[in-house]
Amino acid sequence: YSESEINSLMDKYGMRIIIENNYDYSSISFTTFNKYFNEVLDVASDMLSAPLFADKNLEIVRKRMIDNIKAKEDNPDELIWLKLNDWFFRDHQYISLPDGYVETVSNISGNDLKKHLEFLTTNNRVVISIVTGIPLKSEEKIINDKLSFMKTRENWKKIIPSPYKEIGRDTIIYSDKENLETEYVACKFMIPSVTDDKYIPARFGLSILSKRIYETLRTKHGLTYFAYMAASDKKVNYGVFYVSTTYTDSAISLFRQEINKFKKEGVTQKEIEDLKNIYETSFYMNNEKSVERSFTNGYNFMIYGDYNHNDKFMKRVGKMKPREITAVLNDCLKNYQFMILK
Repeated sequence: YSESEINSLMDKYGMRIIIENNYDYSSISFTTFNKYFNEVLDVASDMLSAPLFADKNLEIVRKRMIDNIKAKEDNPDELIWLKLNDWFFRDHQYISLPDGYVETVSNISGNDLKKHLEFLTTNNRVVISIVTGIPLKSEEKIINDKLSFMKTRENWKKIIPSPYKEIGRDTIIYSDKENLETEYVACKFMIPSVTDDKYIPARFGLSILSKRIYETLRTKHGLTYFAYMAASDKKVNYGVFYVSTTYTDSAISLFRQEINKFKKEGVTQKEIEDLKNIYETSFYMNNEKSVERSFTNGYNFMIYGDYNHNDKFMKRVGKMKPREITAVLNDCLKNYQFMILK
């Protein structure tokens, strides 16, 4: 299909195409009504098996990607994470950004893209997830025929990134940017991989700490309008702390005080119960959306080897206890790598 034909079919079938890049995976999702499933499957098969990568379209995408890369470098909220990533993963494969760099995007060709796509679709690097209201038995042969160009072996293997060499101390790095009206503080520290059973209590605990940090820095001391902690969701994983403020030293000092308080007192059962409600609401809302379920099923199989991982995640959340969160995070809350942009 040509670009104009695909645009016309998107309108005709109510088709949406969503693309995402990440450190551990890339995804492309096609969404339509049940009654147009076969037609959209045909479009998806054509786009993935015989993409045109026309020079004109490639240049449009190239310009858009370069503009986005430059925009991140101009935005201090984005720039600080780029700089911190360069330091934090300086000896690791995650130092390479999923969106690329001006130099790499400028030089990539249509032939490069075709070769890479062929590599992915013929070397057990693709997981296909389909959510539909149509009975699978009636569509199974059509699906297998349309996607037969994806030649896979019997045993699909998860790709495991190389381990990260942790720095055994706190580090503070300063970087300058002209015309800033405030300073920006970003911090990373290692936490268990998403494939580790300890990840769930670590993520849960950091969500609780995030609320405490915000209340301390924003509500009690008025040092910022925005502060948070969070857990990333990568195979080689990290937690984060962020604040924008004109009182950097005070903000970092209060951050450390809250961490020390947590290590002594832990979390309460009430904090856990309140957060469970938020997790459950988000889980059931996302589960209602076909595009979310399709992506999640594929992601879970690719990362965990189990498409039903989310249900097990929620059962695990339901059994969470304060002592478990405290024990896991006490092992993680150390060796902070700070980047201060001023």
